[in-house]
Amino acid sequence: MANSNYSTGDSRPRVSVLTTSYNYGRFIGETIRSVLSQTYASWELIIVDDCSTDDSWEVIQQFDDPRIRAVRQERNQGACAAYNTALRLASGEFIASLDSDDVFVPEKLAAQVAFMDAHPDVDICGSFMAEIDASSQPVDPDKCFYAPWFNQDLDLNAPDNWVWENHLCHSTVLVRKSTHDRIGFFREDLTYSPDWDFWLRSLAGGARFHVMKDALLLYRAHGGNVTHRNRDALMWEYADISGGVVHPYLERIERFDLLRKSMESFVGRFFEIDGDWRRFLELIEMLRVYDRHEDTFRIPPHLFFNGELTAFVTRLASGWSPQAFAAVRERLSKPEGEYDGSAPAVDAQAAAGAATFQLLTRGERDRALAELDQVRTEHERVAAELEHAKAELRAAADREGRLTASLADAQTELDRVRGTIWGKADNLYRRLSR
Repeated sequence: MANSNYSTGDSRPRVSVLTTSYNYGRFIGETIRSVLSQTYASWELIIVDDCSTDDSWEVIQQFDDPRIRAVRQERNQGACAAYNTALRLASGEFIASLDSDDVFVPEKLAAQVAFMDAHPDVDICGSFMAEIDASSQPVDPDKCFYAPWFNQDLDLNAPDNWVWENHLCHSTVLVRKSTHDRIGFFREDLTYSPDWDFWLRSLAGGARFHVMKDALLLYRAHGGNVTHRNRDALMWEYADISGGVVHPYLERIERFDLLRKSMESFVGRFFEIDGDWRRFLELIEMLRVYDRHEDTFRIPPHLFFNGELTAFVTRLASGWSPQAFAAVRERLSKPEGEYDGSAPAVDAQAAAGAATFQLLTRGERDRALAELDQVRTEHERVAAELEHAKAELRAAADREGRLTASLADAQTELDRVRGTIWGKADNLYRRLSR
């Protein structure tokens, strides 16, 4: 009897599990065993070792199973290049990714394949996950960092849940290979956010998402995870992806509210992490916030929370253009001594732009400092006047207190005199003289 896990008349595995390996020899054995322990039998495991320098390759070679295909790259090319190599070797109907430090629960593939078979409209199926530590022990729920982020009941078909956010853990996902082929390979120039880039390209390309609420993955948190290791590099990768994928998609579907949210998120995070104005204008260029016809920066009025700051950045941007940035980058990208000076006009324009930028920056800085001094002086003057007024008020209150006390004493003395015989005689005289 044919195995029901295979397509009728087809001996190819339905699921291709892709694992990229680099220096996780202490974990990858358990990762491989979790695939071997699957209750679903129609799978192949493709492992691409990215020239590990530890014992990863030796550990991989210990597994003798015809469903496992292991390839070792002759030089280190990066995780995304290794993933794309594995993808080219895949023959399954579905693609599952499994990082070399994570673990599938035994029912993972069976549950997701059953769901995908029952829902042909879904292209990408993820799941919730649980965290384990370096010793494969469950992480205390109060100390979990990744699970609360990924295990959220969100509709990932709504673009609202993708602006500066990635709530889909790559190792939980099962993707139709036809969808993966249509969307394309992972970008090999990305280190921290290639999965976010792929999910967004998929969303913009019309793919449908679903996340199962079962914890089908054990995600290992061991302190060496790549995600969020370098906030500055992550921000620039997000800017590149947003400018090339997210913002054009949001413009196409007319979600200008999300476009504004994205821009404000970049502004806030940039000044938390960096703060250099010229790099900020490079960020603006990467986000494609300029007029392609006039080749000048176009700072949208809603970029900042107040108009004065937007006007300030607009004045700074007037000293630069995308061409100037391109010329500067071209020059800086060449080793010292190799620049041939073949574009002196553009280089001169870049230098002039740089000088203009510096003058504008210094001018704005000096004006800001002068205004700050004026405000500080005015504040000191007002504070002194306030203290003087408070002193006068306290003195007036003291005088009022003394006068009130004197009046009370006079009233007491008057009452006393009126009680004497002379007071009574005076009262009798006043009544008789009326």
